[in-house]
Amino acid sequence: MARAKKPKHYLNNANMLEQVLESKQTQLDHPDWTPTKCLTPLLVEMFTKLVYRYSQKPNLRGYSWIDDMRSEALMVLCTNALKFNEEKSSNCFGYFTQFVKNSFLSYIDKEKVQRNVKDAILINHGFAPSFANQVGSSTYDEGSWDDNHN
Repeated sequence: MARAKKPKHYLNNANMLEQVLESKQTQLDHPDWTPTKCLTPLLVEMFTKLVYRYSQKPNLRGYSWIDDMRSEALMVLCTNALKFNEEKSSNCFGYFTQFVKNSFLSYIDKEKVQRNVKDAILINHGFAPSFANQVGSSTYDEGSWDDNHN
């Protein structure tokens, strides 16, 4: 008995484009619906796979707030899904992957601000700040993310 061939990629760009177009048509058919109500269940599943797979990159695995990063990226994808313009490009996978990347980077920047505020409060009260603050440099520093983690 021959085994079924395993798909080469976990998401297919053509299938994703088809689901985006179907979601856009649903929005046209029901103009009173919000964009997130128009998304097909299969498209939402594709977004979930995309976000989860992106979060498995080695440079993202160690973050303790990875679940929050995934949630924010999924929210960004769902709110911007119908903005894809199929007339300009047919590569919706790349378009959505860029949203995920930017969402993760944005979340890391927000956490950096939170960490800096926390460290300032700790120092003002005579406690030791975070390890990253004590060392003086970390992966959170400006520029190091893009230089080391692309």
